[in-house]
Amino acid sequence: MRLFILLLLTTTIVNAQGLLEDFEDNRFVNYNFVSGVLNDGVVNPDMSGTNTSSKCAEYIRNPSEQYDLLQIRPYDTFDNVADYVSGSKVITIDVWSSTPNTVVQIDFQNSSLVEPTNYPIGRHSRYVGVTTTTNSWETISLIYQEQPDATVQDTEIDEFVLLFNPDSYDNISLYFDNINGPEYYCLTETLYPMIEFDDFECQRSIDYVYMDGSLEVIQNPDVNTTNNSINVGKYTRSDWSIDDVIVFDFKQTLNLQDTESIYVKVWSSVAKEIRLSLQDVNGSSGGNAFDVSRNHSGSGNWEVLEFNYAGLIPSNVDITKGVLLFAPDETGTAYEFYYDELRKDIANQASLIEIKDELKIKDNTIYFSTSQIKSIALYDINGKKIDNCKVTSEYTIKNKGLVLINILYPSGKNKVIKYTNL
Repeated sequence: MRLFILLLLTTTIVNAQGLLEDFEDNRFVNYNFVSGVLNDGVVNPDMSGTNTSSKCAEYIRNPSEQYDLLQIRPYDTFDNVADYVSGSKVITIDVWSSTPNTVVQIDFQNSSLVEPTNYPIGRHSRYVGVTTTTNSWETISLIYQEQPDATVQDTEIDEFVLLFNPDSYDNISLYFDNINGPEYYCLTETLYPMIEFDDFECQRSIDYVYMDGSLEVIQNPDVNTTNNSINVGKYTRSDWSIDDVIVFDFKQTLNLQDTESIYVKVWSSVAKEIRLSLQDVNGSSGGNAFDVSRNHSGSGNWEVLEFNYAGLIPSNVDITKGVLLFAPDETGTAYEFYYDELRKDIANQASLIEIKDELKIKDNTIYFSTSQIKSIALYDINGKKIDNCKVTSEYTIKNKGLVLINILYPSGKNKVIKYTNL
């Protein structure tokens, strides 16, 4: 039996407080659970109508679930939802559906109280609307219906569920976009899409397009002075891919100066290499992929890793995507890593020294202009490693013939030299 809907059509509609989700620049919620299939960031199927956005979400309902839902969380508790209960403010959502009279429902909840089988505990309030057209966008206003659990306070809402045609086994697909609802601190924070790439809270300005493992937003497991964020990303590496990857697109072409670096905070209990590859639109297949690696000590603490690309990226290459690899060149273990605050910033002093470091080769000896410790790996023409050591100001090439010299700086920057020792 379909849900009985009390729609006060004569109610004066007041704009909602803030834009929570538009699948483009404003993405201030996280999808913790989805019963059906959610394809977010797809091309808008009809930009001629009410919704002219270039991107939206496609949702395919699970017909085996009577109460198919999307469990959605802001990155902190909503400020206050009292105005939505009173009707002085409303939730709105843009919907494109080919099914007549599609019911759209949102329930505000407190996640610490809600369990799958304990209804109505934790369910603060319910809001419902119905589509009035088919095959075109319309903005649906969701009207307050009831308050299943009146003990939940208006200031304790940290989650909501979104349902399409609840209390049914319908097999429908639709598009939705532009969820407007209660305000919280992210909605008033200034965004820096080409500086702050992802902090798993308010600054979420990269589009994840592929990953071998699984990424989820969770509470910071180790809040300390290095990372006092509320939320972080937890990445569980696949156990089958030797080069497990997280691929993401930047919003715009990345402008990275030699005096700037990419930083990321990583927590790990295993000592592993972490690699960040910056690439153009063609990715690794096109040849313009620039890799820098750093190592996490496996200390069970947050560590700030710096990736500096000085001298690596030609000025005529447009960087549009990044590929993050945790424990590359390994397989068989589903390692867990936590990361946060992926951003661009001024390079630290060590990296700036590397940028200025000049070298010259004379009489089969490499002379460096700085005394920074560097790792040298020497390979023969067949790729066999024939020497591996740490140096400061100079390095003598003892092997005869054509060799490849790989110089690794402390920041993870690599420099490769081809040299013939006669």
